[in-house]
Amino acid sequence: MTPQEQQNMRALEYVYDYDRGSAGPAGVSGLRDLVGEDQAADSAAELQRRGWIRRDQRMSAGYHMTAAGRSEVQALRARRSDRAHRRSMCREDLLRWVDAQTTPDPGRRVSREKFDGSVDLLDYSEEEVRAAATFLADRKLVKSISAAGAPHIALWITESGQECIDEGGIEVYLRSREEGVGQPVGIVNNFNMAGTGNVFATATAAGAVANATLNNFNLDHARLLARAVRLAASDLDLTDVETEALAEIETPDVEPARAQRAVGLLTTFLMGTSTGTLGQVLGMLGASALGITA
Repeated sequence: MTPQEQQNMRALEYVYDYDRGSAGPAGVSGLRDLVGEDQAADSAAELQRRGWIRRDQRMSAGYHMTAAGRSEVQALRARRSDRAHRRSMCREDLLRWVDAQTTPDPGRRVSREKFDGSVDLLDYSEEEVRAAATFLADRKLVKSISAAGAPHIALWITESGQECIDEGGIEVYLRSREEGVGQPVGIVNNFNMAGTGNVFATATAAGAVANATLNNFNLDHARLLARAVRLAASDLDLTDVETEALAEIETPDVEPARAQRAVGLLTTFLMGTSTGTLGQVLGMLGASALGITA
């Protein structure tokens, strides 16, 4: 939806919720409070043009729903509870957002946390976005950086992802390859290892994807990262969130799990949000503490 369409649908939902039929219409003042005075007039005019609402004829003013308008709101709310629909839309929206923000150059990566998409006026949840990122990465439509316990914290588009968008979207793109057009989707193998000093090698079939996630958190490296970030803090524009994470790592008796989460947050900021060589260098230090694989 465009911003104007979202405004119109919010106005339509308001009328749906507050229309009392013969007992009274949805009030104009409440609509103005919801979207603004000028915006309320614009949306009301558009909704009336579409035949979704009608103006009350009594002195009280306000609006009533029509049968067509009720159908629109009920369909909107049904889609919100349709998990398959939301999964599909989240994948498409995330892919297009990553394409707009990045190039196939790994240096143009973007933090997944900055994605704030929504569908049917309902924001995507963290779980939905994380699942969408995993889906796209497994199919080589994006590349990503992951940390133990924090998958796909930074993303960038691939040439295949760009082709996917150009060819009409994920469903069309994957179906064409499953039917033998172009490159096969391939088999996805996920390998998880823990410990230190791991050496891992695997042979996979043509078109297969191998993802390795290493859990090698090193608290000493984390504290080294904290000292380096503290020294460079004036050049990094840290927010309160990153400053709190930094303090967490610096706590003498911090639990390793808490320090790991804090390092993951700092690394996301440095590699996906912070700009310039300094952020990238410090981000790689965070990667060495976390065991990140690209």
